[in-house]
Amino acid sequence: MNVEISLKKEDLMNLEKHLFICTRCTTPTGQEGEGLQLQKSLKSYFKKNHSDKLIRVNKSGCLGKCSTGVNAVCYPEGRWFEKLSLDDEDNLKKSMIE
Repeated sequence: MNVEISLKKEDLMNLEKHLFICTRCTTPTGQEGEGLQLQKSLKSYFKKNHSDKLIRVNKSGCLGKCSTGVNAVCYPEGRWFEKLSLDDEDNLKKSMIE
């Protein structure tokens, strides 16, 4: 089932959470592409399972912390996540709906 969610401009100003995941970083072991896989998976998950919440998951360019691996930052609280891998997906889901 394909769920299409269209956010209005005023909704963007009222997002509960907005997660930016760097898709250019590599994991600490040198694995490339995990940031993009993580972003796509989380975006799909929130569209399908939490469409009632205003949660957005976007790709980001470099967040300036590449030496720590794949990074993400969540607004509005400004919480940083470092050294991410696909294994962190469940923890990120939990932190986004808290």
